[in-house]
Amino acid sequence: MRLLRLDDDKDLSLVEHYEGDIPPYAILSHTWGADSDEVTYLDVVNMANPHKLGWNKIHACAKQAKRDKLQYIWVDTCCRSVYKIYMTVDKSSSAELTESINSMYNWYRQAKVCYVALEDLPAHVGLEDQIAKCRWFTRGWTLQELLAPSNVEFYDQDWTFRGRRKDHTDTISKFTSIPTKVLLKPKAIYKESVGARMSWASKRVTKRTEDMAYCLLGIFEINMPLIYGEGKRAFLRLQEEIIKRSNDLTILGWDNVVMPRTKKWDSLVEVFATSPAAFARSADLQKTSSGLGPEFSITNRGLLLTGDFKLFYRSSRQEPEMSTYVLQIATTDDSATREIGLRKLAPRLYGRLRRLPRLEDHNASSSSDDSDYITETRTYEDTIYIRTDFHHTDDFTHLAASRKNALHIPKQKYLEILRVTPQWLWDHSDAVFLQTRLDALGHPYYSSVVAVQFELRLGSRSNNIFVVYKSGVAQPVLHVFSSLLMVEYTLIRMKLFPNALGSVGNIDPKKDMSWEDMKREIPWVLEKGDTTEVSDEEFRYNIKFFLKSDHLGPHKIRVISLKASITKGEPLGL
Repeated sequence: MRLLRLDDDKDLSLVEHYEGDIPPYAILSHTWGADSDEVTYLDVVNMANPHKLGWNKIHACAKQAKRDKLQYIWVDTCCRSVYKIYMTVDKSSSAELTESINSMYNWYRQAKVCYVALEDLPAHVGLEDQIAKCRWFTRGWTLQELLAPSNVEFYDQDWTFRGRRKDHTDTISKFTSIPTKVLLKPKAIYKESVGARMSWASKRVTKRTEDMAYCLLGIFEINMPLIYGEGKRAFLRLQEEIIKRSNDLTILGWDNVVMPRTKKWDSLVEVFATSPAAFARSADLQKTSSGLGPEFSITNRGLLLTGDFKLFYRSSRQEPEMSTYVLQIATTDDSATREIGLRKLAPRLYGRLRRLPRLEDHNASSSSDDSDYITETRTYEDTIYIRTDFHHTDDFTHLAASRKNALHIPKQKYLEILRVTPQWLWDHSDAVFLQTRLDALGHPYYSSVVAVQFELRLGSRSNNIFVVYKSGVAQPVLHVFSSLLMVEYTLIRMKLFPNALGSVGNIDPKKDMSWEDMKREIPWVLEKGDTTEVSDEEFRYNIKFFLKSDHLGPHKIRVISLKASITKGEPLGL
């Protein structure tokens, strides 16, 4: 670490110090002016360009340090030999640039005092009245310079002392959204969520695009190489480094406001933000406190989430086109939950929606039809992937491939889907069992038992109907049954729908029933045909299920739909 030493003859000289041998020093925080005005490393070494405007703040800093009985100061433009390198991106010296920027937060944290030069704060004007016009509070690099030091002192354009950070916490907090507790105790920064910390930089700017990521390295305790020329890729790399150290899902909490109805809400976007500006509404995000949280990492298939996370399917019968998967990522200061919208592309693979749609909640007191209500269905998948990037062609390929000739369960009068298995293959949005392969005849092949439990409402009576779909034969076979005794019903629930039991738990693919298990444990199911009989208060009804070729969605993807015909039979008692 190079420091400027205040010699007895009032000259300044550069001195090299190494870890463990660094003397007490003051540090200057300022906003850079024109390149030609700033004092560089070579200016100090060669005692050149004494008329540069930048010398004024360096000498003022040195005088204040002397009053504070400090012999050394650090100034970013001249204590590093990288100022010109930084401006021109001289790759031959990029190692020193990387080292200095990765060390910057610690250098500010270790300083005895940080002098902030507010060159646009006039004399006799209060900071609370001028803060919005002070460039220092809007620059990216000065965020860490505000938070890292234990003691921050502000000086106006005349280098008159204007108070310490602790004296202006309310004013600074109101303008920056940084909590006062963090301003008073900087170590508290690491107790704040990732999303909240990102929000503090959302309204700040840097001269170079890459610096919007590099200026946050210390805020997240990250070290990484600097690659000038990579543009927004730098901020993506920063987020990838963060998730190696933290399982805080608030890193996904960018631009997550509920948006009004629009045709664009369901378009897919990258899972990560492209800049801190996307976190402008994330200041109140808190990491969810339930359990240990999920484990996640970047893979070549996308962002892998495993373990403790909450994925729901939110639907509205009044507005079915607005239904979607939602992933809970955070809570807020007012204990509300914050979520992002997802689209299921393939088994275990999701894409992030641009925004969450706004669903109109129909209150029971204002509606007599309970089908208007918004419902949430927990999906107990314990492993999912979210696409990290977005390419329309690739994502359509995933959609089409996993749905082509798949088993579709369309909405039908009187029938409501209660449970499905396997859940990890089920897509609520399209009501389809996603397929991973086709058999030789082009039929979807499912290695485990595929089954649906329906509720059939006839009059005031409801009946449970179970349909088992068997693939891997010349033609798919349906096994349909109903009117079970309680012991049979319980057995079916345990064997066919183990992942749907209870209110908590995760999907365990090992629990999905195989055909060998069915033959051994509930062989009577395989004796059933495609028809069953139910009744209401007066009549018997024959319910016949059949498969029909159909098309799904705007892209007209060919699917195999499971449909039912209901035929009224004889009156009861005959």
